[in-house]
Amino acid sequence: MSHASTLSNILMQLQRAMGVALGAILLNVAVSLRNGRAAHLLAQVDFRIAFAVMVLVSLLSVLWYWPLRKDTGAQLLNRK
Repeated sequence: MSHASTLSNILMQLQRAMGVALGAILLNVAVSLRNGRAAHLLAQVDFRIAFAVMVLVSLLSVLWYWPLRKDTGAQLLNRK
């Protein structure tokens, strides 16, 4: 069981790191989209763009879980 827990922790840390990296990339793209006006300074609109894209990426997970049947996982409620 401890091997599964270790793997789970490693995967969570990897996901967090990928989320931070994606956020940084999106901020860089948002600054670039402003056509180089004060390209070295971050503005509030840059964070709004990056946050909106991160929300859309997060909502993509719904597509993975949408086709699951209603009773999926019900056997977990009955275990003792």
